[in-house]
Amino acid sequence: MILKIPQVITDETFNRHEGFDLATFDEKNWPASDLPSFRVLKTETYSTFKSRVAEHFDYAEDHIRLWVLVNRQNKTVRPDSHIPENQDTLSMPFAHQTQMSPLTTIFKLLIWFAIPWRRGKPIFAFISM
Repeated sequence: MILKIPQVITDETFNRHEGFDLATFDEKNWPASDLPSFRVLKTETYSTFKSRVAEHFDYAEDHIRLWVLVNRQNKTVRPDSHIPENQDTLSMPFAHQTQMSPLTTIFKLLIWFAIPWRRGKPIFAFISM
């Protein structure tokens, strides 16, 4: 059985977005953003999901970090916290209930790509362009 379908905001989708937020999800006057989406089985673990996302974007698993997006009172969406790396056996339904609001209709995630550093160890840092 399929759980909810996560949508992922990337640097590329954010750069293409012409609105006031990170992406448009359910704004009545604007079309929804074209975001990468993934089908998730209820039996799927977070580790498996993260692996599929990394493969989709052609990155190593340890070079991506997924952040939970939350709805704020002013109707914007912002990153809240990243899903901890030690959550390999976490089921996706449990992740949805504990990491995100169970009342949301879709998973809203932000993917953060690491930059390679010494000896290939990933570094998650903000870089101004």
